[in-house]
Amino acid sequence: MLFLHYVSVFSTLLLVAVLFLWPLWMPKKAFDRVNHIKLLNRMCDIGVPRHIIKLIMNWYSKVMMIVRWDNCYSSPCSVKSGVRQGSVLSPVLFNVYFSVIVDSLGKAELGCELYGKYIGCIVYADDVILLSSSVVKLQQMLDICYGTGLDLDVVFNFNHQLAYFADQSDTTHVPH
Repeated sequence: MLFLHYVSVFSTLLLVAVLFLWPLWMPKKAFDRVNHIKLLNRMCDIGVPRHIIKLIMNWYSKVMMIVRWDNCYSSPCSVKSGVRQGSVLSPVLFNVYFSVIVDSLGKAELGCELYGKYIGCIVYADDVILLSSSVVKLQQMLDICYGTGLDLDVVFNFNHQLAYFADQSDTTHVPH
């Protein structure tokens, strides 16, 4: 019966919800834009143990790059932003970085809740889903994402958005 309970809760959400934005945005070059200093500060803010922060700081402070143009090479320079592509830790680090946006949405009390838990913004790596009960609230959520994203240097890709409208009678898919 536990499964049926969750199914009925989800059905109720679908019946109550006016608007779902499904993988709403994909931040452009999301993993490349993570500012190391802002990431480490965020890790301190959320209580990550200092030895873990020092380990990650050490790991990222040693990243260097060289630009090659034809047969010419630049001098080495340090990389100040981005998380390592292909690392199992990178999606977690990006989620820590991006959690500032999720926290801003939660504090604004916009989006959906389930049993008192905020579920208005669901994020994994660079996939973002916003759930809202109205178009007006959804626009407010988008404005918060945009404004907070500017502070983090996160730019959203508007070509990867999709909207689902749901009410008691039907579900309509609206591509953008």
